[in-house]
Amino acid sequence: MRRTVMSERITFLLLSMLIITMGHSMAQAALLPRQVAADQHVKTVNYDPNNVVIIHGHYGYQTQVVFAGDEEVQNISIGDSLAWQAVSVKNNLFIKPMAASKTNMTVLTNVNSYNFQLDSNDTKTSPTYKLQFIYPSGGYDRSGQTNAIGVCDPTKINWKYSFTGDKRLAPREAFDCNGQFTYFRFNNSLPAIFIVDKNRQETLVNYHMKGNYVVVNTTAPQFTLRSGRYVTSVYNDAAIGDWQNIK
Repeated sequence: MRRTVMSERITFLLLSMLIITMGHSMAQAALLPRQVAADQHVKTVNYDPNNVVIIHGHYGYQTQVVFAGDEEVQNISIGDSLAWQAVSVKNNLFIKPMAASKTNMTVLTNVNSYNFQLDSNDTKTSPTYKLQFIYPSGGYDRSGQTNAIGVCDPTKINWKYSFTGDKRLAPREAFDCNGQFTYFRFNNSLPAIFIVDKNRQETLVNYHMKGNYVVVNTTAPQFTLRSGRYVTSVYNDAAIGDWQNIK
């Protein structure tokens, strides 16, 4: 049985401040960091919010991930949080595997979002001791990601969302605005968010934080929320239409 997501009506002014778009493309490519010539354990990778960075970990070794100097880690969400340990200090993130595992990790700083694939199954690959992100001079150009700031039309807010699955991942609020952006508000730590197509295939989506809200740059009939062994499905009841048979 599906349950309705509790939604707190938000004033028009607050929504106007919240609405800002993200990238046009949700496609993500997995990137292997480049080795620095001096040491095979120290690597760099160019920052791109639409790419997934692969980190190979080994039991007994930790990896330092270094973000831009003006960034500070605010949230870390790991798919299999029992198999990986993560600790942040300012713009540094330290991760290490606690068991053989292949999972994903999303990191939010006060400036950017990062997506990683964590793999501790491949023992033939040298562990990464330090991973440094490289940014384009002048900062990352978000002109291709961001449209003009728009004002949300209060007559076009869709509050009709429901969920099935584990209550621990269920959002406190879920709604979309202008048929373009989906907003989630969570009581607990952020789960990984996937969009679900008609073939039940899941694709990891990029998002950013605006205040207490997670903003996804698209709408969809169904999203899947995952955190470790917990799974929750969130349905856009106003858009589900002929998807009824997938529930």
